[in-house]
Order: sequence, then C-alpha cells, then structure tokens
Amino acid sequence: FRNGEAVNGATSATLVVDVDNLGVYTASVVDGNGCAGSSTASITISAAANALLFIYPSPNNGQFQVRYQSLDGNSVVRKLNIYDNKGSRVYTKAYSILAPYGMMSVDIRTQGKGIYRVELSDNNGNRIATGSVLVL
Repeated sequence: FRNGEAVNGATSATLVVDVDNLGVYTASVVDGNGCAGSSTASITISAAANALLFIYPSPNNGQFQVRYQSLDGNSVVRKLNIYDNKGSRVYTKAYSILAPYGMMSVDIRTQGKGIYRVELSDNNGNRIATGSVLVL
C-alpha cells in the first residue's frame, strides 16, 4: 500500500519506485488460502534536496525528459531553454511543476542530431541549472 491505497501491479516481493511514487509504504499479503497479513512498520520514500538536473534518456532521438528538484510544496513555474551547438535557442517552454521532481517533456526531433545545452530558469529568468543532451 502507498499512502493507504493499494499499489497497482505490486504482486511480488520487490517494488521498484521512482520520484513519481513518493509516499509512505506498508506491505500486505494474502496467501492461496485467503489468509491475510499486513506489516505494522512502514517505509517513507521522499524527495531529497539536490542541485542536479536530470536529463534522460541520453542519447535519444530528440524526445526526452528533464527533471529538477522543487521541494516548495507549491506549484512553481520553470522555464526550459535548449540551445544548439552554435548557441541558437531552438526550444523554449514554461512548465508548471506540481511535484518534487515534476516531469518536463521535450520534443526537439525536428532539430536534427547534435549535442544540445539545456538551461532551466525560474519564473523570473534566473538560471537554476544547466546540462547537456545528445540527440542521435
């Protein structure tokens, strides 16, 4: 269970979670005879503060995700700019981030192959983080 609700697809002894599945987890099991049991202990998966800009997959075909830690607890606006190897801006978009590592989906397939610089800014235009991505 996550936050008191059953986790879809959790049918084995192992459950892989990521930043989209933060919460408090407990275990419950039902055997072949219908006997059930639940754990009294729980484990909390929470976001940890860091200054890393996650860009994945890389390399890619021009479609990728960007994530950055936002622990404010409130909706924030992040602006993503992407530049080609000549320094020309080829992509810009503002994203409303509603989760600690909110996903920013990018599609620059029309820009062609190359190494692109990714720049993340706050709503006031202040640079927060930069990174690179390889498009094949």
